[in-house]
Amino acid sequence: MAHLFDTFWFEPGSRMTGMFTARAATAAEADVVVLATQVQLGRDQDGSVECDFLQSLLPFSCGGFHGVGPDRDPWAVLLQIAPATAASLVGADDPAWPMVDAMDRALRFNPEAQVQDEARWTRSDLLDIYEQAGVEPAAVAEWPTADLLHGLLAECCYVPLEQVVAGRLTQCAFPDLDHECEHDVFRDVFAMWTTGQLTPPEEPPTAPVFPPTRPRGNTVNAGWPKSKLREMTTSQLRKIGSLTWGKRKVDRMKRKELIRRLSKPHPRWRD
Repeated sequence: MAHLFDTFWFEPGSRMTGMFTARAATAAEADVVVLATQVQLGRDQDGSVECDFLQSLLPFSCGGFHGVGPDRDPWAVLLQIAPATAASLVGADDPAWPMVDAMDRALRFNPEAQVQDEARWTRSDLLDIYEQAGVEPAAVAEWPTADLLHGLLAECCYVPLEQVVAGRLTQCAFPDLDHECEHDVFRDVFAMWTTGQLTPPEEPPTAPVFPPTRPRGNTVNAGWPKSKLREMTTSQLRKIGSLTWGKRKVDRMKRKELIRRLSKPHPRWRD
């Protein structure tokens, strides 16, 4: 699964309907902060229109993607890059504050939209993501941070990061396919996806996954599979978590933390 899809939770049956890129102006490439924000848009809003409007108000915008849930409720994920020193210029302790503040200000013009979740990375984190995907660190060490993020967007179009990296050298993402080449790996991938020529790979059938059974005489439960947890609603996750940690504590946890905790071995369920 693409890293950005794996970072955020989407309702089962959700699908991506579009993406966009921008070239954020950053100072020192080695000292930047990246913010990805998941936004739930208004019921009848158009993802493309709303993303175009929002990113016009985000000075650090680097692109993003949008889609709809199974009930056609629109959502978006917007990416921003800012120099790590930008926050100190306004006396903020949070290095991502300029981007968080810019998003808050932009959403004031769309009262129906709400932030659902966010993720933060440094440039080093992005390089680690590529390395975990099988890319040699030296192959992307000189890439601008914006290109690293655009590569993650290309991965959302069902193109492996290794293929994206190779395509950036040859200026073609699909050397073995007869296609109208854009001579730019990112535009090449996005054009092929937009025209419906890129589809998700078929996944082999897997055996059904059952929840962990209550242990007898043990002090911990085996963790749930993350794939199963992501299919549950936040309400269901809270009900399961409250059996272990209590309702008051669980109600303060965000969805991402609940999934992280429940996927690991944890204390025995309460009687």
